[in-house]
Amino acid sequence: MELERGQMRIQQTLDMLLERGGPKKWLDSCDIKQMFHISKSTLYRLKKDRILIPETLGRKDLYDTEDVQKVLSKKK
Repeated sequence: MELERGQMRIQQTLDMLLERGGPKKWLDSCDIKQMFHISKSTLYRLKKDRILIPETLGRKDLYDTEDVQKVLSKKK
């Protein structure tokens, strides 16, 4: 029963993400920190200031690759 609810929540989240513009590439926090050489606190500040807005899947924040590249290329 609990497992079925969890699977339904995951499926609903995935459906929502796909409806927002088709398949996208997503990055998690570790990917972003490694690719752009930023710290955990910098990523937290970008999220808190709503410069980068993640989609949440379970307890994991996922960021659209295109959005991240636009924001961080402007910062440099």
